[in-house]
Amino acid sequence: MEFDIQWHITNKCNLRCSHCYDSQCNLNELSHDECLKVIDEIAEFSEVLNTLYKTNIAINFTGGEPLLRDDLFELIEYANNKGYYSKILTNGTLLNDDIIFSLEKLKVKFIQISLDEIGEKHDLFRGQKGAFEKTISNIKKLTERNFKVNISCTISKYNIDKIDDLISLAIKLNVNGIKFGRLIPIGNGKNIEELLLSPIELKNIFSHLYNEKKRLSSQVDLILDDPLFNIFGCNNELENPDQKLGGCSIGLNRICITADGDILPCRRLPIKIGNIKEDTLRAVWFNSELLNNVRSTEKLKGKCKTCNNIKACFGCPAISYAVYQDYLEQDYQCWI
Repeated sequence: MEFDIQWHITNKCNLRCSHCYDSQCNLNELSHDECLKVIDEIAEFSEVLNTLYKTNIAINFTGGEPLLRDDLFELIEYANNKGYYSKILTNGTLLNDDIIFSLEKLKVKFIQISLDEIGEKHDLFRGQKGAFEKTISNIKKLTERNFKVNISCTISKYNIDKIDDLISLAIKLNVNGIKFGRLIPIGNGKNIEELLLSPIELKNIFSHLYNEKKRLSSQVDLILDDPLFNIFGCNNELENPDQKLGGCSIGLNRICITADGDILPCRRLPIKIGNIKEDTLRAVWFNSELLNNVRSTEKLKGKCKTCNNIKACFGCPAISYAVYQDYLEQDYQCWI
């Protein structure tokens, strides 16, 4: 089983994105020594998971902007020595030849880069003029050096008419895939809640992406790890549950650690379930009331409670919490 630790090693960022989950720049970051202890704790947690099922843990170093953390390379090297696969999730603007060379030496082969629009509209959304050109230039450098690159794109009314253009750009850039996610109105995103897609708009774009995923499979991987996309796929032709296209990973194969050590079920679901300086990952993973609640359909509310497709979906707890202040409520954007 693949298991991702999404670790926000810093809240510092060089951009001011309109949809950023973190509207407050909390600089109370873990120290270098505390970060090393986090990696040690991940190692102990991995041993526990491996007693239950074979687990391959990847540490997703992100932020903020992870490249603003001075000891990033030291942390990656320490994680490498523990046997972990390190990934970088970045806005892509701060990469340069020296950084790319260092990442190459550290055997970091996977980079996820955020891209939400084309040209000046991307710059406007990201809060920095020239961000688009810098990002595109650096993606080219990475693919030329044989890095596995995924583009991450947040879908909203702001860019729904440019999704095909972004897919074409991804193919032109020769990236491995383009990952689509929904806008979640938390942090800065609260200020652009009007950009949330309606259920019908979301259904239509997911339907289109479902067809494009099959048509373009030899050129680029269209990644939608979203519960509602999972329902769409299963409703159409995927009867075997082992063939799921996506679904929420909360409580299954992912957990989040923030820059100050708080443990969250997901970065988009900002409910503290522990702190890495006080709690073990093992204790949180197995004993968290929230995680145990979302692992079962028993406490779900609204139409999710009686939906025939719930075992393939469970809805998105993050958007339920953002809209209804209740992570067990029905998915706000569900079209069923």
